[in-house]
Amino acid sequence: MKFRALSLFLLSASAVAGCGSHDAINQIPLGFLPSPAVQVVTSTVTTVTTASTTTSSSSSSTTTTTTTPAPLLLAGLTPTRLWGQPAQNVNTPNNGGLSASSLSGPQQLSTDGAGGFYVDDTVNNRVLHFNSVDAAADRVYGQASATTSAVATTASGLNAPYGVQATANGLYIADTYNNRVLHFSGTSTTADQVYGQPDFTTGAAPAATTQSSLSNPTGLALDPTATGFYVNDFLGNRTLHWQAAGSSADAVIGQLNFTTGTPPAATTASSLSQSYGACSDGAGGVYVADSQASRVLHFPGGQTQADRVYGQPNFTGAAANNGGVSASSLNAPRQVCFSAATGLYVADTSNNRVLHYPLNSTVADRVYGQTGFTSNAAGLAGGLNFVTGVATDASGALYVADCGNNRVLYFPVATSANK
Repeated sequence: MKFRALSLFLLSASAVAGCGSHDAINQIPLGFLPSPAVQVVTSTVTTVTTASTTTSSSSSSTTTTTTTPAPLLLAGLTPTRLWGQPAQNVNTPNNGGLSASSLSGPQQLSTDGAGGFYVDDTVNNRVLHFNSVDAAADRVYGQASATTSAVATTASGLNAPYGVQATANGLYIADTYNNRVLHFSGTSTTADQVYGQPDFTTGAAPAATTQSSLSNPTGLALDPTATGFYVNDFLGNRTLHWQAAGSSADAVIGQLNFTTGTPPAATTASSLSQSYGACSDGAGGVYVADSQASRVLHFPGGQTQADRVYGQPNFTGAAANNGGVSASSLNAPRQVCFSAATGLYVADTSNNRVLHYPLNSTVADRVYGQTGFTSNAAGLAGGLNFVTGVATDASGALYVADCGNNRVLYFPVATSANK
């Protein structure tokens, strides 16, 4: 399939085996890990103000120096739980064999609002649901059991899912290689609605780009009214909005119309190039991870032109780590998630890190997986390796799909007087 050939952004043959490098570290037991040792790096900003006074007979000047704390960089934030591995010194796919507690190439995440989460276990052609405590999944989508990984094109089968989004009473899954999105009601593992295909047994790529077609869909996001969803149509270089009961999309971002799917001739505030993840801003707008352009765009409600860009100095930049690895650079980001209380999280995939941006700022103030904003090496203990998914729960805690290490990590709420 042509999607499998896109090794820059998807799992290549070598990446399927491990998604990245393997580093040896000291063993830490599964489950609830030791309390995080948060490294806090502080700095100060010094402002010098000079005031001049002139009279008819003399002149004088006064210099006042004011030092104020800069925002804290919370580096080396440490996870306190993990899923998919028996310990933190290993990252073998399906460690111990294919089971309810194994993962292979996990991609995107969605919390369920009740303390648990869903994860795309992509190489195993399934989606797993975990509660907040147990190391083993309590529900599997796409397979008849927790020990199978077959591809299927049915109402209960999946083929390399790359997107998942929980709703108040169900679940959407981007069934990527079947070129469709499935909806599941309640806790049922049999879909009751299909988008992008005429029926549950068709999975072929579309012959043409249309209002009702999908070509390797990836990330999903609910719209603010929760009556529909956004989906990134990866090979269509667009993001579509679908009403829950609709048979075709009712809005398109990234293309001029519903029948165009070609890559953009130039990078602009209204273009998308292999978009990967999306999330609602809670106020009618949507954030989209424009992966190939190494940026995240924010689109206000009902608009197809972005009003904010993350990862680039302007709307025409598209270079990875433009200006160097920093608190304002990105390299092929995948999933994004937004918290109205704290701001935006971005899975900065090829920089092996997660960045947090405070509200209305395009410069990150927090980094996960690295000891600072200028490093991007893959790691295992205290690190990340080809991170692909991010999701927050009601408390503000962060879940991360660490694809290259074949695991999901839980980071407790970051605390800082200046965060």
